[in-house]
Amino acid sequence: MKNVLKSLILLLTAAVLVLSSTGCSSGSKGDNGAVTITWWLGGDQPEDFDEALKVMNDYTAEKIGVKLDLKLASSGDYSEKVNMVINSGEYFDMMWTDVTNYKKYAQMGAFADITDKVKTVSEQLYNFIPQNLWDGVLVDGKIYSVPTYKDSSATFYVCWDKALIDKYGIDYKNVDTIEEVSDWMYKINKDTGKNVWTCSGYSRGASNWFYKDYSTLVSGLGYVIGVGMFDESLKVVPVLEQETPMNALKIYHQWYKDGIINQDAPTLSSMPSKTNILCAQGFPGAESIWAGTLGCKETVITPICDPFYDTGTIQGSLNAISSGSKYADKCLKYLELLNTDTYLRNMMAYGIRGKDWEYVEGDSGTVTKLSDNWTLPAFYQATFFNMSPLDTDPANKYDLIKGMNEQAKSSVVCGFALDKTNIETQIANCRAIYDKYWTELACGASDPEKIVPQMYDEMYQVGLQDIIDETQKQVNKFGGK
Repeated sequence: MKNVLKSLILLLTAAVLVLSSTGCSSGSKGDNGAVTITWWLGGDQPEDFDEALKVMNDYTAEKIGVKLDLKLASSGDYSEKVNMVINSGEYFDMMWTDVTNYKKYAQMGAFADITDKVKTVSEQLYNFIPQNLWDGVLVDGKIYSVPTYKDSSATFYVCWDKALIDKYGIDYKNVDTIEEVSDWMYKINKDTGKNVWTCSGYSRGASNWFYKDYSTLVSGLGYVIGVGMFDESLKVVPVLEQETPMNALKIYHQWYKDGIINQDAPTLSSMPSKTNILCAQGFPGAESIWAGTLGCKETVITPICDPFYDTGTIQGSLNAISSGSKYADKCLKYLELLNTDTYLRNMMAYGIRGKDWEYVEGDSGTVTKLSDNWTLPAFYQATFFNMSPLDTDPANKYDLIKGMNEQAKSSVVCGFALDKTNIETQIANCRAIYDKYWTELACGASDPEKIVPQMYDEMYQVGLQDIIDETQKQVNKFGGK
């Protein structure tokens, strides 16, 4: 009898241990019945990570019965880490991804098809995100991720040090072409005798003036090939040989020869702390950010194009659910809450209320930071448009960005990403040639009328025509031709 009793006790003890360990594992239910889902994000672990995650988990467990097991990999290591996770078959429920690997992982079966489920399980989430974005994440006609609704469209701006505007009386609101900017730069250079436009390698290079004109089709080839952003013919062209890009490259080359651009631009690995003017992708309200970039007290900006959507602008931040997840519905409910609940969104973006951030007194819609402990990049996580702005930003910052999105027009190839399977070798060979020439072209150090034809000649010898033909075939299929 004693042996039987002893055996029963051992069995009961083992059962308790199994149940308790199961309750703590990822993709499982805890003691309170809340499901724990594993989510991979990019970023370094914040100082108060465990404490903040507990606060968020307590909140979401009560709201929707979901807790997070948040897995982090530093931004520099993230791609390699998640590639290992996927290829090894390691369990996960959700994963941040972007245009670089999204289509590849979706087509290899790593991500779940949520085309129908996102509309029924998370109807509020589906209706909140504009249709343009859902169209922009389609892979073979199906949805495999939730796009992060933020500055999802692109607009390019000329940004000026306001001190220059005041000193020279520049009518900056009507200076929105590279030729008009060039006229003023020569005047300023003649007066000061100094570089006016600063480049570091290809950073702030000529491509910012024509990025708006061509979709580069997620080809992995920089600006070698593309389709006109709104060209209904869908013709794949060698981008740098086209009129607008060549004109920008020629102007930069003239600037470089005339001392407008710093002469060490091709060799600099980081940008000098002080510059006067830049052309870059941005959004309304970016003036406060760019003041720090230019190293000046105040900046003013002028758009050089209307806002537009393209594959790269929409797929810059996506969250996908694993095809092997046991809790796909719960993942969608979590993303729905994160994208619609301001308090949860603020916690994920800023950390613990009362420790890392607090609402500004008398203004529950604005946040002031109390510490720098919480360092996770907000753009990985969820929408900007239910997140309270910081008191250091314009109060209407996110309203302005949302307004920009609402005005945006989709490119003719929005959602297209080149399948490189049949042309990987040719792409690698052409990319090596492009990298050999691009930095000096972009910052004006090379003569584009000489180097661009030379570069393309070399690429045609190693398979560029194969790339163009395959790309054209895929683009035609995408466009229903």
